[in-house]
Amino acid sequence: MHNPLAEHLMSKRNFIDMVNQCPVEGEEEIQGLPEEYLGAIFDRIAATQIKINDEEDRSSGLPASGDKEMASPLMKVLRKALPFQRVSPEDRNSQALPSLDGIKDLLRKQKNKNESSAGVWNTTVNSEVAILMCGTICKHSIDLFDSLDKIKVSMDCFNLIVKCVKVSIIVSGLMNHKDSCDRLVCTLSNLVGFSEANTFALALPDSLRIEAFRSLAEVVLNHPDLLQDSWTHVFRCLSISQHFALQGSQEEVRGKLDRSGEDLSSSNRTRKSELLLFFEAEGLQLIDQLFSGSGSMSGQTIVLFVSAMCAVSREELETPMFAGLELILLQRLVETVYHNLNRIRMVWSRLWAVTSTHLVGAGCEDNVEIAMYSIDALRQMVFKLLEHQELANFKLQDEALKPFVSIFRQSELTQVHVFAVQCILQVVSTHRSRLQSGWHSILACIKVALGNKSVDVVEAALHILRQSWHEPQIVSSKGLFKDLKECFIELMARGNHVEHQSRAIEIVKEGICLILDGSSEESDGSEVILLLCNMGNTALNHKKSCYHVAYQALFSIFARPGLKYTFDQWEGILENLSQTSFIHGPKEDVGEEYYRTYVPLLCNLIQHAHIPSDIIIPKVLQTIQALISKDLPTDLKIFLISQFSEVAHALQERNDSESYWITLSKCTEGMLIDIQSELEIKGGTNIDPGLPKMMLAFQDALSDICRSLNSQSMWNIEIDVLNVLESSVLFAIRYNNELLSNKTAGEDFLLRQEINAGCFLLELVTEMCTKMKSKVGHSEGSLKQGYEMLMKICSKILQGTRVDEDSTNSDSELEASRAPLVAKAVTSCSCVPEEILDKSSNLMLPDIVHYIESSYSDVRCAVSDFLQSKVKPLLLSNTLS
Repeated sequence: MHNPLAEHLMSKRNFIDMVNQCPVEGEEEIQGLPEEYLGAIFDRIAATQIKINDEEDRSSGLPASGDKEMASPLMKVLRKALPFQRVSPEDRNSQALPSLDGIKDLLRKQKNKNESSAGVWNTTVNSEVAILMCGTICKHSIDLFDSLDKIKVSMDCFNLIVKCVKVSIIVSGLMNHKDSCDRLVCTLSNLVGFSEANTFALALPDSLRIEAFRSLAEVVLNHPDLLQDSWTHVFRCLSISQHFALQGSQEEVRGKLDRSGEDLSSSNRTRKSELLLFFEAEGLQLIDQLFSGSGSMSGQTIVLFVSAMCAVSREELETPMFAGLELILLQRLVETVYHNLNRIRMVWSRLWAVTSTHLVGAGCEDNVEIAMYSIDALRQMVFKLLEHQELANFKLQDEALKPFVSIFRQSELTQVHVFAVQCILQVVSTHRSRLQSGWHSILACIKVALGNKSVDVVEAALHILRQSWHEPQIVSSKGLFKDLKECFIELMARGNHVEHQSRAIEIVKEGICLILDGSSEESDGSEVILLLCNMGNTALNHKKSCYHVAYQALFSIFARPGLKYTFDQWEGILENLSQTSFIHGPKEDVGEEYYRTYVPLLCNLIQHAHIPSDIIIPKVLQTIQALISKDLPTDLKIFLISQFSEVAHALQERNDSESYWITLSKCTEGMLIDIQSELEIKGGTNIDPGLPKMMLAFQDALSDICRSLNSQSMWNIEIDVLNVLESSVLFAIRYNNELLSNKTAGEDFLLRQEINAGCFLLELVTEMCTKMKSKVGHSEGSLKQGYEMLMKICSKILQGTRVDEDSTNSDSELEASRAPLVAKAVTSCSCVPEEILDKSSNLMLPDIVHYIESSYSDVRCAVSDFLQSKVKPLLLSNTLS
């Protein structure tokens, strides 16, 4: 815009479009900066050109305002000789710095041309000669300082020497002679007499020490860009000077820094020395001017300025000369940051990197007072930064708050953690709407704080979490919400107080309720449900008793009818619940209690109509099946098998389609067949004692499923389930017969699996036939199929339990145990109508008559009743016909 060599100048519209076409380094919702805001920036730049390092004065060779030394002819020529500086067209040949041989050759030429005035060197018009002259001045100034403690000088001579040194500092700075400049600044600051290693300055009169400080202040105020690496000497002097101005009356301070004041104290303790009076008034003002004026320094200078301040502050923290001295530069650091908030991002980032690193180190000090003072300084800086409007559009909030994270992770002092989390709470409470990217660092701090043993730290962290939960920016941002979830998970894993973990669970539950009640437009709550599930699982795995609170809250949320998610969302939620909370569930020491409590709650989810049946029913069955296949105690497995009955009851309440009943029956059938196969392979030897119990449990579950199907009049499915139960009973009969033939001990018989299940089977088939017959509009074909099934089952039972008289394989205990089953089978045949019985009597009659001479009365009675009620009428009707 202000470049005379530019062919095309930028317009206001081009400037606005250029800024907004690049993504702003902020949060996702920031689309661009307002056009009015950018237009105002363009107008200010157009009205006032941006200049760095007094560019206009330096390029023209004019001195800075109030700088008499820089107005000399020597300085004007020297300016033209400096590299990377603009020079006038007539002096362009003097831009490059010459080599040493070139300077010598130039001097010989000048001497030949001006033999009459060869000794006059106070002015020059050639830049190469000026450089050589300045080097000579600096060298002699240093030599003069080195001999100053060996000679006596008057005030006028001292002023002249100090003036010479000031010019030498300026010249060495312009020439980039860092070593010379550093040595001169160090010597000048030592003359003030506040260096612990230098005792010579204490012998100087107060007036000379005051003049030395004024000269040092004049250099740093008017030529800060020239000091470069010499700032450390300045800050050592300024820090002690301010402490002297504030605490100079103390005996310890006076004894080390003010010899004249020490002499006065012996005669008049109320009188102050001239040195102390100067620093209390003018000296302190000069120090204030330096820090308040730091905002006008160049970008490179302010970085060196702050770096040196932090370096000296670190020295004072490690080895302070006086108590309280280490806090001075920490507060000045806050002041400097405030005065430099208007820096461009590139400079500000470098500035903050140095500042924050130092404050982190100070905040981790073992001295609680220093650590808390540093954290408070950091808090003040963060407040000033967040209040600065122009920086709100960038990611500097995150950078500003990162030092708190480092302090939390590195410091081991509880008092520091308490104070730090309180500072963060103040930041969140005051500037919650301006935090933006700063939430990342805040949540990182909270994550560390939640694992703290201090109740106060965790209490404050929970308070911040509650506020964070209501922040739309966090809920809508995947990255921030992930950080928030990690905080809750961390508390579940590392928390030391159950009440805090329970409160965290309540916070999450309240968040879900807000979403479901329509108070939040940023989320549907599915992520939060997954969070609550993971919180319970984490607490369970870390043996935290609060897992009960988490799972009770989770299942109460599932019961809410307001959960309206898509098929895929439900799939993800229930898959996470199944895998994390059950299939990969708790360890053995808490597993049994956990499964007995929460597997029934999982099964009850089937009853909720808002959860899709296509997802919840298969998930529940897969979960139970996976748990049964795990290495769990037998009693627990039997309990899990019983949950198939609960699933059947839930399906009965839900009145779902037949496909889910088929899924349930197939799942149960498959697991039962697996158990029977394992029993058959073992052949009664070395079998797992839990297998027979599990087989009986599956038979009971199948019986319950049949009763539920009977109530739903789903007879086709019920018949399939009855066939499975029938095969199980017949397997037990066959298994027992094989054991009997092998003369195996009777205690290995599957008696209950044969007798109890057989009786249940006969009752279920009989009930089914009875209900079919009583139902209006029943199918004759289905009823006939039912009775034929009953006859078939009775026939197979009677055949399987029959023992021939001449058989050597007999067991009185087994026969006694089978008597009720035989009697039940014979009695069940009596329920079959005559027309169906007539066709099957020839097949069944031999098996029934075989038991007419049974040793057991109930069997004989059942056979007699059957012959009287069914067979005799059939024989009479056939005879008559």
